[in-house]
Amino acid sequence: MMVTKADHIQEMIAAGKTKPLPVPISRDFGRFIESCPLQLPLGASIDWSQMPHSAVEWYEKSDQELVEWARTLKLGRSDHVAMWYNSDEPCLLTGFEFGVANLDALTWGAPGSRYLFGVELHEGNYRCSFDAFLEVTGGRLLHGTV
Repeated sequence: MMVTKADHIQEMIAAGKTKPLPVPISRDFGRFIESCPLQLPLGASIDWSQMPHSAVEWYEKSDQELVEWARTLKLGRSDHVAMWYNSDEPCLLTGFEFGVANLDALTWGAPGSRYLFGVELHEGNYRCSFDAFLEVTGGRLLHGTV
């Protein structure tokens, strides 16, 4: 089943809290992530030792503390963010604060690494900042580009 078809995600979409983006954006972001240094041999996560970043233990932070931390990242320059699950289903667009504060709900039930990247809306078009992202692996740490 597609993550974006899960009941809790569909409820967020119906409530207007998130909006599916065109799948080509997901494919483009997937290609971008594949171009980043990945941990080998699995390649399931970014090799953060090779990228400027900040990390936080997200389970120990309040939603507001996570939002404040994320504002210090490249991602924090964006008014909107998109949650990426894989290259075959749509990213979910949401406001910056909602996206960061609800990472647990947005990633619940989604396998593998998931990414939140910056998006600006300009005259009805999406300007994606793929290099402004944070990674959610399901572990205790969140990493984001600075």
